[in-house]
Amino acid sequence: MFSYWEKRESERPFDILIIGGGITGYSAAIECKMYRPDIRVGLLEKSNFETTASTKNAGFACFGSITEMLGDLKRLSEDDFCDLVRNRWEGLRLLRQRAGDQHMRFNECGGYEVFRSKEEYEKAASSIAKLNNLLRSIVGPEIFRDVIDQGNFQFEGVHGMIVNRYEGQLDPARMMARLRQLARGLDVEYYTAEAMNVEERIYDVKVNVGQNDLIASQVVIAVNGLASKFLDLDVKPARAQVLITEPIEELGWQGTFHYDEGYYYFRNVGERVLLGGGRNLDFAGEETTSLDTTSTIQVALEKLLSEVIIPNREFKIDRRWAGTMGVGPVKEPIVKHVSERVISAVRLGGMGVAIGSLVGSRAAHLAVG
Repeated sequence: MFSYWEKRESERPFDILIIGGGITGYSAAIECKMYRPDIRVGLLEKSNFETTASTKNAGFACFGSITEMLGDLKRLSEDDFCDLVRNRWEGLRLLRQRAGDQHMRFNECGGYEVFRSKEEYEKAASSIAKLNNLLRSIVGPEIFRDVIDQGNFQFEGVHGMIVNRYEGQLDPARMMARLRQLARGLDVEYYTAEAMNVEERIYDVKVNVGQNDLIASQVVIAVNGLASKFLDLDVKPARAQVLITEPIEELGWQGTFHYDEGYYYFRNVGERVLLGGGRNLDFAGEETTSLDTTSTIQVALEKLLSEVIIPNREFKIDRRWAGTMGVGPVKEPIVKHVSERVISAVRLGGMGVAIGSLVGSRAAHLAVG
């Protein structure tokens, strides 16, 4: 329940109200105020900013492993494929420019794809030159490289590795703290309350937050995995389960890694190993907004950890958690006016770090007009 002071302020209409306090929502808020400092912008998040979907992600600053890109190129024209990669790359650059590498502990340590099938590795490796040539003008020279010294990682049963040299890792909590700091500096107003309903009226939009209503001229919905609560769009939730170990003495490697077409992903966090994924083991069960973890997937993650990533080494699990992504039949985000006064900025497809800033920026310009 709002206090007297909060209720008084909430009754003043917003020019733009953003629902969702993750990368996309904060990027939209920041962009709105940078473009129009004179307008009143509010941001609504149902819980403290430290527990948003953006702070539950694994901290991968990635825009595509080689097999993912080859899959995209197979289903898209070359022009559409290049646009897809360009949006991810430009979104990641915008995030780095806005938040600052030091603030979010960004480390361009490379994004590796791990192959346990020799045939799949050789097939991907044969396409390195083609992809590098196609994306040179978008990202830079020699994006992908074959990893010659893969023995240094001491993974078990790996037949090959290919690295995207421009990918890296970051600290999601530091990233979001920085975006919140920037928004505060621009006088974005932050409210902790759950949006229950969005009602578009003739001259404004009413957002119900329990016993109170917020009024805005334009509303941006940037809740991604929870989009179906407010929008009739082709977006479904997808739970992402994660675990992290306690520190492992002399871990000996760093980077971000993808395995099994990206359904599994792992990285170092200092001397710890963070590992997530396994959604392909139970697609139907993982189509949920629940943040509980399941034994089926957690056991599979631990098995991969012990058999492939850190074989023959003792480890203890420090923590397990889950987050929610927004996915659909295609990978392109939905950034558009769904009605005259309501704008969607959803379906980031697990690429929130890469494209969230760009999606938020585009939504902001639609809202500002």
